[in-house]
Amino acid sequence: MQKKIEYEQQGLPFMRYIAKTFMNGFYGKTALRTQRMNVVPELDPETNQMSYANKIVNEVEPIYIPYGAFVTAWARDKLINSALAIWDDFIYCDTDSIHCFERDSYPIDIDQKKLGYWKDETAKKSYDYARYIKQKTYCHANLEMVDGKPFKRVVELKAAGLNNDARQNSETGEFKISIDDFKYGLKLDKVNLKTNTVPGGAILRETDWALEKINYDDVMKKLLEEEDD
Repeated sequence: MQKKIEYEQQGLPFMRYIAKTFMNGFYGKTALRTQRMNVVPELDPETNQMSYANKIVNEVEPIYIPYGAFVTAWARDKLINSALAIWDDFIYCDTDSIHCFERDSYPIDIDQKKLGYWKDETAKKSYDYARYIKQKTYCHANLEMVDGKPFKRVVELKAAGLNNDARQNSETGEFKISIDDFKYGLKLDKVNLKTNTVPGGAILRETDWALEKINYDDVMKKLLEEEDD
């Protein structure tokens, strides 16, 4: 953690990434699943399509599951109680960052670098419009007059899984998606590149991106089915 902070201060993003990966990897290894499922890739010579239907299940020794369980339990307690402590001002939070209406007197731990503290990503100025959809997917806009007509100019847009070039014009800085269109049902054609296996190697193909609503009932059903298996 200390190395991560030092690399941030020195402006070394790649070294910071390595330090952060070591931190994440330590937790991940302690909570490693004892039942590992590996897929066996097979190429169909007739269709040239790669199949991952064949699976092999192996049992491995655990590292130290109580540590992993403690980390996730502590994090849930920290997240839920922090949100409740500022509930009237709470807007959104991610793993370690938080957005609120009022940021002058937080009754919670705030620091941009310390481990276990919230990173304050509250807007440094107020916005006329904001729309928070889901994790890492939100938009801010201000009302302006353009050619005598009101215009909602997007000033910040996060969209998980969407290519940067599809969000914003790299030359002008203008965002390509309006805040009115930024909602469930939004679909953009051929904006992301996806790797596809072909004879002799792989190629990048253009794929669509959609802002689809999450059906949490289906998610819970799938999780329960995995536990039963």
